[in-house]
Amino acid sequence: MLSQVQDFIEDDEKLIETTHPSLFDTNYSKGFISGIGLILLLITLLVGKALGFAESIPYQIILAAFVVPGYLLSSVVTRRMFVIYHFTDRKIVEEDGILNKEYKSVNYDDIDNVKLEEEIEERIFDVGDVYVDTAGRDKTEVVLEGLRDPERYQSEIAERANNSKQSESQNSQTQDLETQLDSEQEEIDQNVLENERERVNQRISELNQKMNNQRLSQSEANQWYKLKGQKELLNRLIE
Repeated sequence: MLSQVQDFIEDDEKLIETTHPSLFDTNYSKGFISGIGLILLLITLLVGKALGFAESIPYQIILAAFVVPGYLLSSVVTRRMFVIYHFTDRKIVEEDGILNKEYKSVNYDDIDNVKLEEEIEERIFDVGDVYVDTAGRDKTEVVLEGLRDPERYQSEIAERANNSKQSESQNSQTQDLETQLDSEQEEIDQNVLENERERVNQRISELNQKMNNQRLSQSEANQWYKLKGQKELLNRLIE
């Protein structure tokens, strides 16, 4: 079954790298070596049987015994082929399974700690396991087994997690600043409206006095009607 990892990646998200566990990981190499060892032993028994050194062991048993190393080798190879680690610019996605695919992901901004563990034989081949812990959870979220050059992955994951948290913090600060500026702007606009209403009321009062003294010109009468409309609009805006 083809990978469906694209279903877990946003349209504006970038897939940076995809990798498989190394065959030199102890979880794989032990099964691989055991399978090869059993095959060599069975071949030796077959040769011995042909030369008359293992006459007491029937051919059928020897041939049937090949099923065990065959199973070990096939499980190791398929396990490595169908365990895939995807790294995007936002998260890590672990893909596992042949027919029934399972996906597990962790966002960089949720990562609290990145640990590296290498067994002695793994260090020879520069292979190790990277443990990715998430904030606020007791158990390890994702274990990346058998990575080649594990120090690089540990460093890159930690760096992306740190950058993601810094970016999130900056976005939060920017939003807080925008909210503060909007609030201040709203307060400033309210003051401007109050001052404008006071000016309009004062001018209307002056025109009312002229109207009472019958000294209001036609242009001033037109202005009075406009000011009354402005006053109603300002009252609605302020309220």
